[in-house]
Amino acid sequence: MTCETLKLHPLHHLSLKAYTTLASAYKALASDLLAFNPMSEKDNLKAFSFSKASAAYSLLLACSTHHLFLFEPSLIVSYANFWTSAGQSLLSLVEGFSSFSSQSCKKCTLQKHNFNVELPEISRQFLNCVSDLIPKVWHFLSEEGRFLVLVKDPIDLRWIGSMGFSILATDNASSELKTNAETESVDSTCMKTCLFQVGFHCVIYGSLLSSLCSGQQITP
Repeated sequence: MTCETLKLHPLHHLSLKAYTTLASAYKALASDLLAFNPMSEKDNLKAFSFSKASAAYSLLLACSTHHLFLFEPSLIVSYANFWTSAGQSLLSLVEGFSSFSSQSCKKCTLQKHNFNVELPEISRQFLNCVSDLIPKVWHFLSEEGRFLVLVKDPIDLRWIGSMGFSILATDNASSELKTNAETESVDSTCMKTCLFQVGFHCVIYGSLLSSLCSGQQITP
């Protein structure tokens, strides 16, 4: 009997459970390293790498759940929590950069928490912003993950083959993707700004959805 690599559809319930487990595991590893030897530069770098992986899996989980939520609105509680968690993980990567706190998005009005705007419009504004931002940070988040680096774009799953049910790119496509990403010169400050903006949007969007779940009216 030959062994074949099992590839699950990214929206399969086992895939979602795996993202959840890995996000928590990497977060715990990062916390343990920092608690054990906070003064070690080597451990700090490794902890940051674990934190990036945790944020990446949290973001992948939120993006995957988004596609399920489009067909099953009853998932709204989990959907809200996943976006909030992803946002918090991303913001933790740029923690301490106070200059970002005064930034706001000029493309949407989410930060105004306008509950007179309908939910579809809130979601449209959110996706319009993060769809542009996530590809800019994804390579940075996924560059050290053997599985993550094969994910092209967590927010856009249209490229997934309907027959293969796989989130994995082919070896050639993966290599080309990585090469293209690596050739882009991304300033560290620009990357931190993008990470903040993605995290900022995720937390606010999750908060708005949670408010809806708790009974606050978003629609007039």
